[in-house]
Amino acid sequence: MQRLLVVLVAGTILLPATAIAQDADGPLAWIDRDRLRTAYFYADPPAEERVRQLVDVGMNAMILKATPDKALPFLHEAKKHEGMHTFLALNFSVNAEQEGLRQAVLANGRVERYACPLEERFWQDYLLKGMLERAELGNDPTLQVDGLWIDFELYSTVTGQRYYTNACYCDYCMGEFAREKGIELPELANEQRRPWLVEHGYAEEYTQFLQDRVQELAADVREKVHAVNPNLLLGFYPTPHDWQLVAVARAFSTERLPIILWATDTYGGGGPDRVPDDWREHYAELGINARYCAGMLLRSYSAKNLAAYIYHTSAECDGYWLFTTY
Repeated sequence: MQRLLVVLVAGTILLPATAIAQDADGPLAWIDRDRLRTAYFYADPPAEERVRQLVDVGMNAMILKATPDKALPFLHEAKKHEGMHTFLALNFSVNAEQEGLRQAVLANGRVERYACPLEERFWQDYLLKGMLERAELGNDPTLQVDGLWIDFELYSTVTGQRYYTNACYCDYCMGEFAREKGIELPELANEQRRPWLVEHGYAEEYTQFLQDRVQELAADVREKVHAVNPNLLLGFYPTPHDWQLVAVARAFSTERLPIILWATDTYGGGGPDRVPDDWREHYAELGINARYCAGMLLRSYSAKNLAAYIYHTSAECDGYWLFTTY
């Protein structure tokens, strides 16, 4: 963090002017006015010093990757600083094998360690539970909680496949698809299932079926979270690039509250040149009401040019987030 501060300590990096928010008191007003200027870190103490450093260099938001208990001192401290906001981070991935949940099956037939994307127990007992625990903190007037930042990378993988791009072909998913279509499936080994769907012209319909089901599960989670904290901003990493992430992005966004896409197009360098020119139209066509925050992996940007990259990248979207500052 100290090295980052040396880069930014010349003062607040003045970002390009933004449009005035239509709802000056709404949960998005500060983003519309000031853009997201965000630091990702692990909530290492002392909280007072860490938050003060962020304020001093002109940042207005923190992504806190920590348990709720460990995050509490930072939430208290952020509340003391007008204009400082927080997003509590949590992982989507769990070890389904260890937790006794139904496991995903990939297109090549391999069984993964992470959960089947249609495993309702996972969505309710793990993801929703973690989101509600953090959402409820936002109702404490002494704490600053603006939103949740969900990491959708599947870290519990045993195959190296960190997303659901080529899943799921488990007994449950195949059986539910067959029931919905009114077709009878032959006995198929795991590795025969995807080829059978392709051969019989069902491949695209099957992916759409999975996407629709995930969207339903995610929408139910979002509704329950917003019942507890109606103004909580939901967002995830990375940029939506497969059927599952698109489904969740649709479900987590509403007409009133867009999803914040903590994007990774700019992660490996390139800054403004890597922000898609048509990101607004692209996500609107997908049925996603989105705000786009460009991520910068600090080792991919030179300290000398970081401030310029921040300025010009933010001009193309709703702000930036830096990984990692602690």
